[in-house]
Amino acid sequence: MAFVDLEKAFDRVPRKVIWWALRKLGVEEWTVRLVQGMYANARSQVRVDDGYSEEFEVKVGVHQGSVLSPLLFIVVLEALSREFRSGVPWEDLYADDLVIIGSHLRNVPQSEVHVGSDKLDVVASFCYLGDMLSAAGGCDLATTTRVKTAWKKFKELLPVLLSRHLSYKTRGHVYSTCVRSAMLHASETWPLTKPNLQRLQRNDRAMIRQICNVKPEDVATTRSNELLTLLGLEDLNLILKERRLRWYGHVERSSGAIKTALDMQVTGSRGKGRPRMTWKQVTERDRKDWKLSTTDPHDRNTWRSGVRSAMRAASQLPGRGSTDVDVAPVPAC
Repeated sequence: MAFVDLEKAFDRVPRKVIWWALRKLGVEEWTVRLVQGMYANARSQVRVDDGYSEEFEVKVGVHQGSVLSPLLFIVVLEALSREFRSGVPWEDLYADDLVIIGSHLRNVPQSEVHVGSDKLDVVASFCYLGDMLSAAGGCDLATTTRVKTAWKKFKELLPVLLSRHLSYKTRGHVYSTCVRSAMLHASETWPLTKPNLQRLQRNDRAMIRQICNVKPEDVATTRSNELLTLLGLEDLNLILKERRLRWYGHVERSSGAIKTALDMQVTGSRGKGRPRMTWKQVTERDRKDWKLSTTDPHDRNTWRSGVRSAMRAASQLPGRGSTDVDVAPVPAC
């Protein structure tokens, strides 16, 4: 998989590239000239404290607020993506994020990419749709990044989360909506290892203890399940399982590239040692743990109700689906 970031295509693309893209996709010349006329001598102003600035000419990007701009944006990205996907089995274009997918490394273009005289670096990791993907595989980088993002959100919301004017249930709802959601973004696609899960749980519980004003000397004697109940929260491990299983149902019902990618057999030899656990193996383990092995994921309503029932049953068990994790100190705010 190769990722190409086209984030400047919308607001910084030169006008000549727009005309080139229109012609490349076979748009008639009279239409191209009509669009060129709309962009000729385009001028703008900036609002300042005491009024407006002097007019200045706008030479790059598409018009802001124009109904034609999204279409021109799509045209430019389509023309650019054709340059990348020549001879490649698959390509996935979502907004300005392009992924080139090949069945073998030799199918992915190895040519260098230059912008003017500058050569673009080939990186070992990439943020795609908010999730960090690493060339080394696994989800170590993804979980580490999401934890950092969650702490950033947590510190921004500290005045609310520590407010004595709000009930613990309300604080728990705010935490679940704004902080946990940031930590678990794209978690339904993670084949979590035990260290990955422990990292998420340690930081989740550290934040929860801070919300509940648990002092460092009381951490060892405070049960996490009691704090979860106080805030009206479910155990993180249960939420992760539910997300994976719900996404598993979507994948099984899909007939497109997503199902093909799940069942793909990668060619080549692997390194020594035990192979990593795949996402499919993790979800099969989740199905077995929640006794969903006989539930048909192709029936959407049946699968959804089955996952919900299993979630409720698991949350009522002692331990609430948690695993033993190391105690993390409460960070200073």
